[in-house]
Amino acid sequence: MRSKRSNGKISLNVITGTHVVILGMDVKESELKDFLGFAIKRTDHTEDEIKWLKGFKTFKETEGQSAPCQEVDTIAHPIQAFYWGDYTAKPAHKYTYELVPVYGNPKNLRKGESVAVTISTENEDIGTHAVYFNRGVAGSQAFVKKFGNQKELSPEAHKWLARGLDQAILNFIAKAKSSEYSLRASVYEFSYMPVLEAFKKASDSGADVKIVYDHRKPDPYETSDRCIAKAGIKDLMIKRCQGSSYISHNKFIILLKNGKPMEVWTGSTNFTEGGIFGQSNVGHIVRDLKVAQTYYEYWQKISTDPDQDDFREWNSFHTPMPKVENKSDNFMNVVFSPRLSEAKSRKDNPYAMAWYAQQLEEARIMVNFTAAFGVNERLAKIFYEDKEYLRYLILDNKGRGDKSIEITEKIEADPDNRIAIGSYLEGKTPHGMVEEKLTHLNNHVKFLHTKYMILDALSTEPTLISGSANFSDASVKNNDENMLIVRGNTRVADMYLGEFMRLFHHYYFREVYNRITKKKGSGDHTKAYLCPDSSWVRKYYKEGSIHWKERLRFRGDTENGYSITFFDIDETLFHTSAKVLVLKNNKVVKELSNQEFNTYKLKSGEKFDFTQFRDAEIFKDHSKPIKQTISKIIEMSKTASLNGSKIALLTARQSFEDMATFKQAFLDQKIPIRKIDINFAGDIADKAGSIALAKKQIVEKYLAHGEYQEAILLDDNKENLDEFLSISKINKQVKFDAVLVKKDGAFINYFTSKAKTVKEN
Repeated sequence: MRSKRSNGKISLNVITGTHVVILGMDVKESELKDFLGFAIKRTDHTEDEIKWLKGFKTFKETEGQSAPCQEVDTIAHPIQAFYWGDYTAKPAHKYTYELVPVYGNPKNLRKGESVAVTISTENEDIGTHAVYFNRGVAGSQAFVKKFGNQKELSPEAHKWLARGLDQAILNFIAKAKSSEYSLRASVYEFSYMPVLEAFKKASDSGADVKIVYDHRKPDPYETSDRCIAKAGIKDLMIKRCQGSSYISHNKFIILLKNGKPMEVWTGSTNFTEGGIFGQSNVGHIVRDLKVAQTYYEYWQKISTDPDQDDFREWNSFHTPMPKVENKSDNFMNVVFSPRLSEAKSRKDNPYAMAWYAQQLEEARIMVNFTAAFGVNERLAKIFYEDKEYLRYLILDNKGRGDKSIEITEKIEADPDNRIAIGSYLEGKTPHGMVEEKLTHLNNHVKFLHTKYMILDALSTEPTLISGSANFSDASVKNNDENMLIVRGNTRVADMYLGEFMRLFHHYYFREVYNRITKKKGSGDHTKAYLCPDSSWVRKYYKEGSIHWKERLRFRGDTENGYSITFFDIDETLFHTSAKVLVLKNNKVVKELSNQEFNTYKLKSGEKFDFTQFRDAEIFKDHSKPIKQTISKIIEMSKTASLNGSKIALLTARQSFEDMATFKQAFLDQKIPIRKIDINFAGDIADKAGSIALAKKQIVEKYLAHGEYQEAILLDDNKENLDEFLSISKINKQVKFDAVLVKKDGAFINYFTSKAKTVKEN
């Protein structure tokens, strides 16, 4: 969920995931004198709690005495950044965040005019997508504060580290509770006994359970075999042996009911203690029959232990790379491996790594990318290039070979790339912090095991690519892998983005700090204080800098915030030949054009007949496009899809029975109608009292949630524009623009209202 507010001086853009809330903050340059930072007050309406968010940095002048790991209230020691993350949020909670600018000097702080946003965090387990991230930060101040440096993890520590990921897996398996159900799984490392025992319990209940597991190399299958024997599920297992030099790297489970695939558990999490409680991982449930069927067909194939060459051909044919014909395309696809090599791939079904690189190349706002063992050279070349968009990268380590390390260091050398590498505080620590220890649950991949890429997460057209594969040639051509591609789902993107930024800032701070302190002659870096004056803001207002870009993107991309633009249809986008008939005693007494209809008052005994206006064929075949407004809606649609704004149609017509034909008229003009809301004021006109009042009601509903800071209406009828503008008398925080469209397509600025600065409590 996303929402933004501004009071004309400062703005707050809030993006919620499940356990993370991202706060993008901004201050007008005219308000920067003596500006010391932001304080943030959070009201938890679900648990009836109010508190100031906390940080570690303090003013040297006023820090007083504090214990190690002790955080301080931001009202006394404000945040000196334009991005902040609340990592203590809880799923499905309603919060109000009040942003308070702090001015003056450390010994004489004064609060400026605040702004507030009320918003709800996402429910992890609801709808088509349920997403679970473990905490993935055993080496952290929070872990030390809660549990000390335990050699043997307590049940409480396990619960904190898993953050519900373990229970989500067990709950998914437990759905198979009778002979009505079946489970089909494909796994790599398979040794966490509660999971194996859950499969055994499902089987004992009568469910049909079958699990394909990697049996190509002693590590991991020897460990898996011991645990399988201990759990008593050997009869449920199918060995994957063909292609002995590769790995069967899947981690998915399919739930079937009465033989029909219903849901899929997928993601990066191996079914091991380290996978669930140690390294960062994600579990992703998809409740979609088509996706579940696709996984099931793949499982049926892999369960036969197919030859690698045959499997490559089959996967490439059955799960082709998705076609992205324009930026407004939304879809959900699954891509399975092993696949055909680049030499054998076709132009209409490209090599997977080439497809991933193309998506990365065409990003326009931001890229968030996780990789365990370094970056594939094909993708790395894009990180070498100068790009306008933000690029964030998290790695578990720099790489395992000289070439891989060289690529990482080259990416790291470019200041336009924000790169974080798995690390923890050891030895000398920053002021107020203590040394951290790892839980040592993982030896091979200690910190980060996720495999996902988010493209343009802050737009309304984000793309998520997530699954088991490491974005490598080996994962595409040789290994058994699955990747889920979700485009246009902001809820899913926001959940992933929150977790990405949480981990990025966690590891970025530690990796940079460790690197600096290990340099010869680095001096004492253990005391990092807040700046006592406003000089800290300079880098955030230096045009073109990475900090400038970050401030603009996270604040919501535009100073005015999100906007919504309504387009009338008849005589605004299209000239229409359809007529509204006036009937009296069931006889036609008058035929009205659209403009005549807008002002016609029914006489005694008369009624309207909208038959022609509800005929989609008449609309498609006989409406004539108005060039100026058609160009305008196409142009605005491109921009809106990137900055969180919206385009909507607002017509006097009633709903069409044949919506496909109606929409085709827009597609014929290259208008991306699939991404534009359609509102039929005619459906509620009788109840509202008039078309103009019906349009007004629809606009008010859009503005009720406080998401938009500007509302625009393009219409050929002055009465509609007047009612639209009347909303500004009540809603003072939104700027209203009314544009009159003349018969020749010319635009006249009918009226503009200015949003007033209102303090929000």
